[in-house]
Amino acid sequence: MASVTTDRRQGVSSSAAVKVACRAASTVNLTLSGEQTVDGIAIVTNDRVFVKNQTDATENGIYDANTSDWTRSPDWDGAYDVQEGTLITSNNGTINGDTMWRVTTTGTITVGTSILTFEKAAVSDSSTVAYTPTGTGAVPSTVQTKLRESVTPEDFGAVGDGVTDDYTALANAYTAHIAQGVPLILLGKTYATGTGLVWASNNALILGAGKKVSVIKRLAGIASGTPTIHITPGDWGVFRDFSVDNNSIDGNGIHLYLSNESTFSSITVDNVTAGYAFAVQQSSSNNWYDIFCNNCDKILRVYNVSNQLDFYDVGGIGTSTTEAAYKLENSFRLNFFGGIIEHDGRGVEIGSDIDGVAFNGTYIESLNTSAALSDILIGEATGGNTHAVSFDDCYITQNADKGAPCIELTADARNVKISGGRISRSIAGTDSLITFIGSSKYVKIENIDTWTVSACLFIDAGATAITGLTISNVHSVNAANTIDVNNANGCQIFNTPMNITVGSTAARVDIFGATGTITDNSSVARQHSGSGLLDLNGGILGMAERTNPGAPSANGVYVWTQDDGGGKTQIVARFNTGAVQVIATEP
Repeated sequence: MASVTTDRRQGVSSSAAVKVACRAASTVNLTLSGEQTVDGIAIVTNDRVFVKNQTDATENGIYDANTSDWTRSPDWDGAYDVQEGTLITSNNGTINGDTMWRVTTTGTITVGTSILTFEKAAVSDSSTVAYTPTGTGAVPSTVQTKLRESVTPEDFGAVGDGVTDDYTALANAYTAHIAQGVPLILLGKTYATGTGLVWASNNALILGAGKKVSVIKRLAGIASGTPTIHITPGDWGVFRDFSVDNNSIDGNGIHLYLSNESTFSSITVDNVTAGYAFAVQQSSSNNWYDIFCNNCDKILRVYNVSNQLDFYDVGGIGTSTTEAAYKLENSFRLNFFGGIIEHDGRGVEIGSDIDGVAFNGTYIESLNTSAALSDILIGEATGGNTHAVSFDDCYITQNADKGAPCIELTADARNVKISGGRISRSIAGTDSLITFIGSSKYVKIENIDTWTVSACLFIDAGATAITGLTISNVHSVNAANTIDVNNANGCQIFNTPMNITVGSTAARVDIFGATGTITDNSSVARQHSGSGLLDLNGGILGMAERTNPGAPSANGVYVWTQDDGGGKTQIVARFNTGAVQVIATEP
């Protein structure tokens, strides 16, 4: 662009000069000599260049480029050429193309002496507006570039009034955010959709403004078998800070299928009349944080070979009176930390083909009196395998007389541990707290605090053959509670201040540190120790031969059998003084 000689004094503008356009404008401090690239434009001899970013601001102004030193343009080298409000236009450039600038320096201006400063005067679109972040090493860009660092449904026509169907805008926004590799931002609005959303979790990044703030609302047009949001195969997705309102319409809220290595946090699903708030199918290595549902038929289903899922503070209120709020099946390595599960039917059902489920510090409470379902069912009576299940430091409580136990274990249950925490019933009811309805194996119940209004069985194992049951350090607020191990095979009970009934078919039941009444109806040999009453109740006390034990504690006695040295069996007692008394010798 050739240089010009017009200036304010010659009549270009009667008040504030409007300069003839420059080819480009600087973005950084320039060396004012030689042909060079300015804002992406190759500057050659005689090009007009608007220089505005010099470290020495007295050097700012309009220059004519040259292969040697640049010179100020004739309309920017005199006493009358510049004043506050003078306008300069830049035609080209990556950042400053098609922009107009005005002089902001006040007072009398002397070119080459006065510090000259500028500001944007007019723009045509965001691609021509410079964006300069602060901070060391910050790189200038344009407002358009900055705005395109995320997408919103509004970019594609969403209304967000909770009535207008925003499905197309939501779908297009999702597609754009994947294609551009930027977050999809849900604003603080309610986006209604009459078609189920399908989001692949592959590198998805969907961020709301908060639970109950950014809401996706289901409309009646979605079929009951279709979830409001279906998250389809993919890896490394992040979904957080929004809610799903199922609008009291049948169908799952959020359904995952083959979604791996993804994170879900600060999400709620509300108002599911038939279905699950969250369903996880054949997915693995996902993390869930701060997830809740209100007024939902059921809360969570995990199934079909899902594995290595971690749930932190996940819970809600399940309203179904016939099904479990949590249903876990055909999966492994599921971990639950904290969370509240309130339910009107069953809280947790751990079904068949489960290997590794752990609840830690979870609160499980039944609310409804009409559902005769246990709060927790471990295993299925129809067959299968349920292995490695644990409830550690959980609070399991019935606030209604449901006519059902708190916990049921079926024949499928293997390697189950219930440890720490409390099991309670806050109203009158005589059903046992823990019932075995199948031949469970290797069950450990320890360090439990129990509380009931009415006397009941703490453990009812009277009808089934149990192998490898260990009960230890269980405290009962109601001293009349009892333990019934009628058919146990290989049972050990330690330090448990409850009445204990050993059935006639029980085998290898050892009791240590009991302080309640022990009613033993069995004919099989066992060990008893403690301060409670041992009532054989017509049963047989069997003792095996052993060597002379040490002296018992004060006021105690040991009774055992031994050989008298001549091949005869003797029954012998030893007192705390060390004295030994032969009670009887074999005839």
